[in-house]
Amino acid sequence: MIGKILYLLLTRPCRVRSVWPLLVVMVTINTLVFVLFKPFDPYRTNKGAYLRDYFTKTTNSNEVKNIEKRFKNRRMTLSKICDITYRDPSTLDLTFNEVMYKKSDKIYIDEENKFVYCMVPKVASTSWRKLMLKVHLNKTWQEVNDYYFKLETYLNIILKTPAFVPQDKLKEIFGTYTTFLIVRDPYERILSAWRNKFQEHPHVAGRDWYCDTYGKNIIKKYRNNELSKIPSYYDNLKDNNTDNDSTVGNYERSCDVTFNEFVRYLLDRDFHHDWLDEHWRSVQQLCHPCHVKYQYVLKYETLLEDSNYILEKIGWRDKVHFGQTKTGVSKVKSRSKLTEGYHSIMLKDFHKLYLKYGNDFKMFGYQAPPI
Repeated sequence: MIGKILYLLLTRPCRVRSVWPLLVVMVTINTLVFVLFKPFDPYRTNKGAYLRDYFTKTTNSNEVKNIEKRFKNRRMTLSKICDITYRDPSTLDLTFNEVMYKKSDKIYIDEENKFVYCMVPKVASTSWRKLMLKVHLNKTWQEVNDYYFKLETYLNIILKTPAFVPQDKLKEIFGTYTTFLIVRDPYERILSAWRNKFQEHPHVAGRDWYCDTYGKNIIKKYRNNELSKIPSYYDNLKDNNTDNDSTVGNYERSCDVTFNEFVRYLLDRDFHHDWLDEHWRSVQQLCHPCHVKYQYVLKYETLLEDSNYILEKIGWRDKVHFGQTKTGVSKVKSRSKLTEGYHSIMLKDFHKLYLKYGNDFKMFGYQAPPI
């Protein structure tokens, strides 16, 4: 159309005046279409560039190649921060035994193979549980993957938590067993938790609890809408007159928590006094690394190599190989997802998140965002 108008302007000067208004209208429409409908690219904004540069630095690991030295450096960093901050204020006056018996439900003891593993959700915890099931139950990978949710209950029998171990035995265990935990960039772990609980397959069995316990309340508080009128997943199941399509539809709506709303919810929590779900509780609160002297801090960024090293240490290397289960994503893909996910967050909230999970960043050597 614009080409035809230009042709008229060049070949028929007498019609210029009548054509100019149309030309202005056409240029305006084309400009609006370009601005309104062009694909959004978070990398082109100032905030996007800021996030991209930050996550590029954090996902490009500078870990040393010598794995023994790598673990030594991590232990030194953890010890240094523990010496400075000592321990979580909520457990400041608790002894080692008191922590073990009151706040250690994610620390698992394998007495047969003599190791202690602190399970941090959203940091390869499912992969490690599958490894344990395969070895202890002597199952094939096919059986473990197909019947995982049924087999998982056996771990409560196979493994112990410190609360079920005599006090005099605990010191021996933590002094002689192989002790390890696996950590991840807190920003990445938070984003992964949100996606897993509020974005991925919301109608799958088991997600109803997160929808009813968190989803509806988060949206009701941080978004002005009529969600409070939506019946819960359980309400729909009790109603014999409600068809399945309606149930799934309401369930999905009650789980439609945006990442921005989820971050605001986290920022409003008192991490020292409020009860926090294990999927977004800090590693410090889950594993108590200033009370427990972990020999090995594994990282999600070097997960395969670190995990196979531990399998060698506990004598499982000839039985299983880490990498036979689905683990991790590429650094480039991870960086892109982080930038895209956090672009919806205000930078002041991005920095507040760092303060909330500050000890996890510091203890495990993750870089603070530039102010």
